[in-house]
This record gives sequence, C-alpha cells and structure tokens, in this order.
Amino acid sequence: MSDSVKNVRVQIWLNDQEYTGKLKELYKQRQKLMSQRNDAIIGFKEWKEASDEIGEINGLLRELNKEMREAGKGFELAKMSTKELRVEQAKLKSQLSGLEKGSTEYNLKAQAMSEIDDELKTRKFDLTQVSDKLVAIWATVAASAAAIVAKVGQMVQKFAGLRDAQADVMKTTDLTERQMEQLQERLDTINTRKSQKELLAVAEEAGRLGIRGVKAISDFVEASEQIAVSLGDDLKGDDALRDVGKLTEQFKVGEREGSDFRESLLKVESAINSVAASGSSQADFLVEYIKRMIGVSQQADIAIQDQLGYAAVFDESGQKVVASATATSKAMSKMYTETETFAEIAGMSLSDFSAITERDANEAFIRYLEGLNNNNEGLGKMAELLEDSERSGERAKIALSVLASNVDKLRERQNQANIALQEGTSITEEYNKKNNNLAGNLEKIRNYFEKKLTDNFVTRAFEDLTAWAVRFTEVPVEEKLIAEQTELNGLVTL
Repeated sequence: MSDSVKNVRVQIWLNDQEYTGKLKELYKQRQKLMSQRNDAIIGFKEWKEASDEIGEINGLLRELNKEMREAGKGFELAKMSTKELRVEQAKLKSQLSGLEKGSTEYNLKAQAMSEIDDELKTRKFDLTQVSDKLVAIWATVAASAAAIVAKVGQMVQKFAGLRDAQADVMKTTDLTERQMEQLQERLDTINTRKSQKELLAVAEEAGRLGIRGVKAISDFVEASEQIAVSLGDDLKGDDALRDVGKLTEQFKVGEREGSDFRESLLKVESAINSVAASGSSQADFLVEYIKRMIGVSQQADIAIQDQLGYAAVFDESGQKVVASATATSKAMSKMYTETETFAEIAGMSLSDFSAITERDANEAFIRYLEGLNNNNEGLGKMAELLEDSERSGERAKIALSVLASNVDKLRERQNQANIALQEGTSITEEYNKKNNNLAGNLEKIRNYFEKKLTDNFVTRAFEDLTAWAVRFTEVPVEEKLIAEQTELNGLVTL
C-alpha cells in the first residue's frame, strides 16, 4: 500500500472528527489515479502502479465501510428483509435527490445505496435460480403425472378388454362368475407366450365346440395353445384351432384311443406336426384335406392319421387340396358300390377284397392303388366311374395316379402319423422348443404383468373404482333429467 493511502487511513482513525474530510480525500485520490491510469499505456509501469493504488484504495474503502457497519454506522444488510431493504432504498433515493453530487454526505449515501442495490440483485438472482428449479421440478412432476395417467388409462382399457373377453367365455360356455374365476386361475398357470386375452378367445371357441366344465375348457385351451405355438406359421387364426378340435371329435379319436379330449387333441396335433415336419407338406393343407374327408372317413371307418398320409402325399406332389379330396372321397365311396371293379384292379378275388374292405378300408384302398399303378386301363375305368363331367373325370384320374405312383410314400406317411398319434408327444416337444426360446421368454415376461390384471384383488379394486365413478356421474345426469321432466310438466300444464 502507498504511503499516501496509509497516511489517510491513520489520519481517519486518529481523528474521528476529520473522518468526513479524509474519506472525501480518498475518493478524490482514487479519481486522480483513475485519470492517470487512463493517460498511461496499458501494461506499462505507470499504468500498473496506478492500477495497484486504485485497488488498494478500493480495498481500504471496503474495509472502512465494513468497520463502519460493525460500529453501527452502516446497515446490517444480511439481517434485513427484502421489504426493509426496499424501504431503505427508497429513503436513500429520496435523500440523494436533495444532496449535492460529490459531497461527502452524497458519496456516503450513494455508497450505502450501491450496497443495498447489490444485495437486492443477489437476492433476485437467488430467487430466479429457485424459480427456475421449481419450474424444472414442476415440469418433471407434470410429465411424470401425465405418464402415470396414460399408463393407468392403458391398464383400464386392458382390464376392460379382459373383462369383456371373460364375459364372452361365460356366454359360450355357460360358466358362472365363480367358475369363470376358477377357469382364469387355471389359465394363469399355463406356461405360455400368449396373452390372457388370446387364451380367453380360445376358451370362447371351446364353448362353441360344445365343451363344458372348467377342467375340460382349460384342457382345450392348453392343448390348442400348443398347436398355435408349434404350428402357428402354418395354421393361422381361430378357425384353424376350431377345425382341429372338431376333427378330433368327428374322427372319434378319444373313443378309438381311450383318451380324454385334451389327450386326444394333443394326439391329433402331434400327428399333424410329425407329418408336416417329415416332408414338404403344410399343416393348413393337411387340415383342409381332412376336413373334406370327414364324411367318407366316417362311412369307411378310416382313422384321421391314415387320412393324414393321403393329404401329405398330395401336398408333397403339388396337388390342389379341393380336387385331391374330391377325387379320393368319390373313389372311396365307389369302393363300396363298385367293389368288383376295385377288386379286379387290385388283382384280388371279390370275396378277398370285400373281406379286407370290411376289416380295414384303408388297407383295401391301398391295395386298389397298388393295382392301379401303371394300369392305364384301370385309370380309364376309374375316370369313367368318377366323372361328373369330362373335366372332373380328368382331375380324378390325375389324383388317383399321384396316389398310385406314391404308395410307398403313402404307407410311410401313414406309419409316421400313427406312431405320432399313439405317442402324442410330438406337438409338446415342438411347443417346448418355441415356447422357451428368447422370443417366447420375452413375451412371457410381458404377459406376466397382464396376468396381474386378472388377479381377483385387482379385479375387485377396478370394479369398485369404476362403480364409484359411474355413481358419481349418474347423480348430475339424474338431476338434469328430473329438472327437464319438471320443466316439461310445467309446459304441459300451461
């Protein structure tokens, strides 16, 4: 610190009565130094010395003001409220307007005014920061609330959809509310990648098939789920599942195999899966073909697994399902009315062929096909027997020729179907592969949370909530209707 600055400070504290004059001298000295610095070249000795002394004077002024405040000559700004600061600010502003600029009193009050302004600016900045933080927090809360509301809305929609699906199941299956709860509990235990709504749709189909009872329905759903996952690429839609269920009943698989409906369904599905996997045939072709062979199969007592063999040969040979089924169905029917012709083509006596036909119609028809192979005369006779028109006779000839030239493959496919149906495990093994892969596990994780919507506690909570909401909205509606009725009665009276 320069000697002049030190000297001023000493004089101020040695003689308090000279405080005002000496303080004024400090301000003048600072003004002079600032003028000298402005005339000097930045960075040179004169400029640096002036800057250092100006800094020392500013530091001294700050110290003096601090000491003044501690001695009761200044304001304890930190302890004053914002309101008190503004009141003091207004007083100083009014006082400054009546003082001569540059006077000691003016400078002191101006300094106090400056410190108050700085304090208010600091507080304003702090408030702005707080306000910005509050705005940010509010925005976050609002966004979170909106997300929660949207999620709750989605949950309500899902819940409503599940309740509608359960109502549809109850309608087709004649289940009571309690039985529906029991069925839902069973469905929740199925290890599946399908959603609860999809499982309920299958349960609804079970009702349409005439299946009744909680256990029978859940068994149907579980078995149908296996074919949906295992053969989902080939068999699409609810119709396919319904068709397999109908075929199981119409071909009397349970009666033939001594199994309940669930086991019978799994047997049929296993046979379809095994035959489709062994060649180039598609499950949807196999099912469609068998559907068209139900009538003649019942008449001739040919099992579904044997008909799968015929379907596989046709599909692997690139034939059309309708033409193939029509020709084969007609030929099998004719085997009972034109037995002599069939026996002749098979190279057997009428009695022997008739005996085989009575015992095993499928074997009799295969013997006939073996005799038809490379037998143009026989094919010609069959075309005449089966034709409704020249075109239908030609289609029948093509279809029978395909079977006749592929008898070995026919027997092979029938054998595969018979083994798979007897074991009844092929579909389950395929199901386990697809159901437990990465995609299946991800879907099961997602569906786990959906299952919670069907929990009895959650169900009752949602229903109580919606019932309360309905009552809440019904009151003003009812009041409005009463008011309108009153007004109408008044008009009638007039």
